[in-house]
Amino acid sequence: MRKKLKSLVVIIALVMLLAVAITFNHLTGKKPFRHLQSSDIKSATVQLTPPDVIVEVEDINKLAELLQDIVIYKKDNSYTEYCGQSVMFTIELNDGICTKITAYNPFVFIDGVGYQCEYGSCEALSVFGNRLLDEVD
Repeated sequence: MRKKLKSLVVIIALVMLLAVAITFNHLTGKKPFRHLQSSDIKSATVQLTPPDVIVEVEDINKLAELLQDIVIYKKDNSYTEYCGQSVMFTIELNDGICTKITAYNPFVFIDGVGYQCEYGSCEALSVFGNRLLDEVD
């Protein structure tokens, strides 16, 4: 009887440990661009909608820094319930890969896949894109 009780306690402890690990992973998020360097980026543009304007990104260093800070959580398609401005960066890497990153706070889309995103890092990316538009005017 004692062996069954010990086994049950061990199983419960393992299940609880697994639940804590999964919860921690969802709460901490991931940085998909943490290794991106400005030297990896060949060119970049930003499209702001509205007003549906495309601007060339000159400050590649700042863009790389902001992308490194982006924290995503789980996939989420509930962005259709929101309205606001989308700020889409299209970056072409030196190896020819083209990636689209859209800031639509509190979401970010990476190549069309929506994720819940850390508010501050997404907001910083949106502000950067809007400042580029202001500099053109």
